[in-house]
Amino acid sequence: MGVVASQPVAAERLQETLAELGVKPLALVWARDDALDIAFSTQSGLAVVARCADTLDTADLAALANMLAEGPFGRAMLVNSSDAVAQTNASILVCGAGALREALIEVL
Repeated sequence: MGVVASQPVAAERLQETLAELGVKPLALVWARDDALDIAFSTQSGLAVVARCADTLDTADLAALANMLAEGPFGRAMLVNSSDAVAQTNASILVCGAGALREALIEVL
């Protein structure tokens, strides 16, 4: 039996906040051992993908940009475990878990 990776704090916070707002994730996919992608839909049906990692990595921004260009997603987020306020980097919303509720309310 293999070792099961533990979720990044950012992923736990995102799932908790989505649940508080009444949103159920559509899919959870491990991007790597320390990053989890969570897909969900907005109230208008727009598909959103959130990459959750405890630290920011520019490779994550590139991966999310590819998902936006190639996939069914209309919005992307990069969530880390900091308290940083949300900011947009190109078409990707980057925010810390501490600012997640406000960012999600805006996205939803």
